[in-house]
Amino acid sequence: MSEISTVEIKNMLDDLENDNDFIELRKLYETPNCFTIMGDKRREEWHSNFVCWLLDPNENHGLGKFPLVKFLDLVESKCEELNIDKTDVENMEFKKESSAKDQTDNKGRMDILGTSTSLILVIENKIKASENSKNDKPQSDVYFDSCEQVYKNRQRVYVLLKASSDTSLENKNFIHVTYQDLLDEVIKPAYEKCEELKLEDTKSVLKQYALDISNPFSDPQLAYANKDLSENIFKKHEEIISKIRQTMSDKKDRDKESVIYVFFNKYKEYINNAILKPLDKNAINDSRLDTKDTISYLMRKKYIIPGKTKLYYNRLNKTFIIKIDEKHKFWAGYYEGKYDDSQEVNYIIKECDSLHPAAAMIEEIAAAEIERKAGSKNSNPGIGPRHMKLSNSGVKDAEGMTIGKILRSINNSNM
Repeated sequence: MSEISTVEIKNMLDDLENDNDFIELRKLYETPNCFTIMGDKRREEWHSNFVCWLLDPNENHGLGKFPLVKFLDLVESKCEELNIDKTDVENMEFKKESSAKDQTDNKGRMDILGTSTSLILVIENKIKASENSKNDKPQSDVYFDSCEQVYKNRQRVYVLLKASSDTSLENKNFIHVTYQDLLDEVIKPAYEKCEELKLEDTKSVLKQYALDISNPFSDPQLAYANKDLSENIFKKHEEIISKIRQTMSDKKDRDKESVIYVFFNKYKEYINNAILKPLDKNAINDSRLDTKDTISYLMRKKYIIPGKTKLYYNRLNKTFIIKIDEKHKFWAGYYEGKYDDSQEVNYIIKECDSLHPAAAMIEEIAAAEIERKAGSKNSNPGIGPRHMKLSNSGVKDAEGMTIGKILRSINNSNM
């Protein structure tokens, strides 16, 4: 790539920021969305509720059996020898968290169970969680064995609905369907059907759900809903996106005051998760963010919730705790021994605008106390934020995990 002047870079960044397609892409995810507003939207139960509602022919979406038939067609496309009997699907009844016989037996509870006179549809929904076991038996085997016994006179179809292509179950009879498949082959056709039938309320729900599961700020991002916009933006601005990648990957060249650095940190989720990932292109690695940017980044990703999440680490035989208030001020304290968030901590009075001064102050106080007791000088090299762990994180799976491990996990999922 030939050298680009600073003025040219600034102009190219301005062109990208003011591009109508890029503006439209941002507007889609900055518009109020009921699913996103409710929060904790990665819970499997919430997605199961939506899928169950959409597939149920008797629900109030007004689409009848259309979404269910589309879903069954999708499942058939994943398995050549499968021929699903759809003769009475309009009468299929759906239950959530249901067992094969009833709600009280001991056969395990399936996320979604659809039953008709000729067909049994079992859907196991996996967002992040791994497969559980019941009495040392994988849950997929429990569901399969139970349904094979109870519904042996009907056709049985087993489906794993999953967020990641890496997710699997022990039982190999489950046909794998991703949320991207669900979006492309069921939700989008259902949306078009709503336009045909003038079902405005249902169309609005489907659009909001599609935007929710494709939200570039979500972890995990379950699907990509606007690949056409992504492709248009990339084609028009490939040169400056490549320059951003080159700059962010070179530590010597990456001045945090530069226009590229500022631009990337402002729009990194859109660039990585709404433009590059939908096109199967590697995300731009941001693992070298400095402390301030790292904390801000984790706040945007909902790993750190101001007023709730605390950072902690162990040194000098103590647990150091740093909390961030709603005004993004840092307060530090320490606890003698192991800390589990139930103990009361005395925080120093002085608030700090950034993480390092807060940690340095409380470590200095602790070190001075040790010096007085031991009568010798105690070194205080400090600790970087990547070695700190999270307590009361906004992301359940990140509880007790170091910031460094969280960043590696995010970057790996972006590749």
